[in-house]
Amino acid sequence: MTITPTLVPVQYNRHNLKTRFLEELEKRILIYDGGFGTQILARQHLLSDADYLGNPQRGPHEILGTTRPELLEEIHAGYLAVGADVLDRKSTR
Repeated sequence: MTITPTLVPVQYNRHNLKTRFLEELEKRILIYDGGFGTQILARQHLLSDADYLGNPQRGPHEILGTTRPELLEEIHAGYLAVGADVLDRKSTR
């Protein structure tokens, strides 16, 4: 099953995004996505060492953006489908 989320076009510049984010936040509670690494680990059965460029320890996950972008898109689309307003990466930094 392919999930196709509705995306809102945004003129990209960081100042515009910050302003838009704050405007939306004044109107309502915004829902963030969930654990991205957890979702990757839940899909390890779909991945191989080759997806990690031969690393048998299967890391770092960031390499999947190059080797398996469709998997990352699927995770993002899943969060949007269940109502996330904000997709974030590296939330632990």
